[in-house]
Amino acid sequence: MKKLTMFLIVGGVLTSCLKEPDIEVDSSQYYSSYFLFYDAGLDLSQPIAIFTANDENGFRQTLRTGADVKFMNSSLTFDTNMVEYRANIEEYVPIGEFIFTDIFGVEYINEIEQNIIGFPAVFDSVSINEDLDIFWKGDPLEAGEFVTLDIFDPRLEFRETFTQDELESIKITIPSAGLRIFEMGVMRFIMTRERISDALSSPGLGGVVHSIYINSKDVKLVE
Repeated sequence: MKKLTMFLIVGGVLTSCLKEPDIEVDSSQYYSSYFLFYDAGLDLSQPIAIFTANDENGFRQTLRTGADVKFMNSSLTFDTNMVEYRANIEEYVPIGEFIFTDIFGVEYINEIEQNIIGFPAVFDSVSINEDLDIFWKGDPLEAGEFVTLDIFDPRLEFRETFTQDELESIKITIPSAGLRIFEMGVMRFIMTRERISDALSSPGLGGVVHSIYINSKDVKLVE
């Protein structure tokens, strides 16, 4: 069951923009997208770097010979199927940095920081007849951050998503009507905290940095 969380979140975010490479462009035409995922259930961090032509929705690019992208001073491995650079790190990385080095040896550095999110200490069952306030473990929302809660029914492979993006928020609210669309039983609650910011250092046409912290828990829906 633990593997489900990363599949739902990472797969949905990254495969939605996947394209096969078209013509190769030089780094002055790159758009750089950096992701740092952490799944608390797996205790696994995944730094991912994607380079596309001209803009975020352009064709994905393979770095030219001599160029390199690192995270925490270790080169990321190229994934030929996804056309991206990634690594698996079996621990939480609260602060790190991506370093892209072009063919001329020029470095472009983007720091990334993650804020944690977790479920309340006592959170094993919820009533579908009452609105649900989940006060998360972690700091209030900062600028550029938002929290999503996916409720996933593994029996029907059905899920519903709720979002909180109000600055300084400390909870996410699920109306009872949103709970009553599910059958009684155990659901997978997946809470994700994401920060999106502009890349501060880019070799080409700009970029974006995503920090994504994922926590999940099995919760029983009752009347």
